[in-house]
Amino acid sequence: WQVGGDAEFWLRFPSLLASVLSVALLIRLTRAAAGARAAGWTGLLLATFPLQTWYAGEARMYSLVQLLSLLMAAAGWRLLQRLRRGDGQPPGWQVWLPWLLAALAAIFTDYAALPVWWLLQLAWLHAGSPQPRRWWAAQAGVGLPWLAWWIVTPQAAALATSYHSVFIAVQAQRLGLALTPTLAGRLLTAALLAALLLSLAAAFGLRRSASRSRSIAHEGGLRSRCSDFSRRTC
Repeated sequence: WQVGGDAEFWLRFPSLLASVLSVALLIRLTRAAAGARAAGWTGLLLATFPLQTWYAGEARMYSLVQLLSLLMAAAGWRLLQRLRRGDGQPPGWQVWLPWLLAALAAIFTDYAALPVWWLLQLAWLHAGSPQPRRWWAAQAGVGLPWLAWWIVTPQAAALATSYHSVFIAVQAQRLGLALTPTLAGRLLTAALLAALLLSLAAAFGLRRSASRSRSIAHEGGLRSRCSDFSRRTC
């Protein structure tokens, strides 16, 4: 990107462009899910959110990872809709490839995209886990490269010295707690894993509740049909 120059506007322009595109994409996603009115309010709230305007002017990756995460969510939503059809025709590479590329680009840009990836797993579980082999193969295509990158490069050490860990350690020391950035990084990792396990448990619970409601509705329909049939025969 610096081949085009090193002027301040040129270096900050990608963040501005990504921020504007994120607002437009979020409006489109919300319109498809909740209607035009909700989409307008959502776009207005994001466009006027202070952190949104702040990161739009920074020469950092935050606006870019936001855009890539929204692309991952949009492609994932489309993929789930195709998987839930159950018409015997599995989605082709035209549906899988955009999601795979968006997920890889988002996660390798910044770890902030991981919660969006986890939410897609929960949405898939809640949808009844359609086509599990194809789904897990696609998740392996995202997770295995990221895991290999985590092992080969010193990502764990970098997380222990990141500003998240340093911020937590500083705030803890202000409260009189002897917490080092390394320990704060471990606690942060443990908290993320705990949140993942809790969200998985909640997704399985919602899936079981939904399947139970469907079975009850099915039984009720059968009873109603049997009752109508017995009345006609009498």
